[in-house]
Amino acid sequence: ATAAFMKWNGLSYILNAEKAGSRAVMARHLGMQLDRAFEDLQPQTQRAFRQYGISEADWNLLRAAPDHFKLDDRTFLTPDAAYRVPPQEAANGVDLFTQRMRDDLAMKLHTYYGDVADRSIIQPGIAEKNLLFGASAPGTPVGEALRFMMQFKMWAAADVRQGIGREIYGNADFKSRALGLTSLAATATVLGYLRMATTDLLKGATPRDPRSPATIMAALHFDHFHHLHW
Repeated sequence: ATAAFMKWNGLSYILNAEKAGSRAVMARHLGMQLDRAFEDLQPQTQRAFRQYGISEADWNLLRAAPDHFKLDDRTFLTPDAAYRVPPQEAANGVDLFTQRMRDDLAMKLHTYYGDVADRSIIQPGIAEKNLLFGASAPGTPVGEALRFMMQFKMWAAADVRQGIGREIYGNADFKSRALGLTSLAATATVLGYLRMATTDLLKGATPRDPRSPATIMAALHFDHFHHLHW
């Protein structure tokens, strides 16, 4: 029943479209950096590559691939670039970059894009279920009690772990973490105010002054409250 509801209300389509857009953004982002050596990439990009097993040699191979996908004058780095890498021939003419190695490199990049797309949309997953339910099983007294109490907290846990956690653990230094958390708070405040203003307009009331410190704090609290009770 839940799956049918998600299908017919359009939410599944929206989430899948947003994930596809995130993959395209990543492909364009790396496509713009094909002229850079590995050490010239942003530290976050280098760290992400290493997490997915994409080495400096792998990056150089991807850069060397001809005929990258283009849309108008915009270049995209797509996983199939691994199959267009020129043969890495040994003295006897054998291609050292085997088909299996090409498959592995394409899968590394595909997995990287897929994980970034999944993280771009806050959705509860296995980690959140483990955090809230632990080892309790459905149908047991403890399991049913936890599922009853936490039934509306799954998205909140995902929001904290995937949103705030990404900024804290995904950046290497204090400055980057502070900037990330500040950006997250600013975005939440803007979205909170838009929700508040929409609610006021639907009620026929005048939206509150966005320059007021009280309104700003209320907007941040409104967005946080919305996530905790979604």
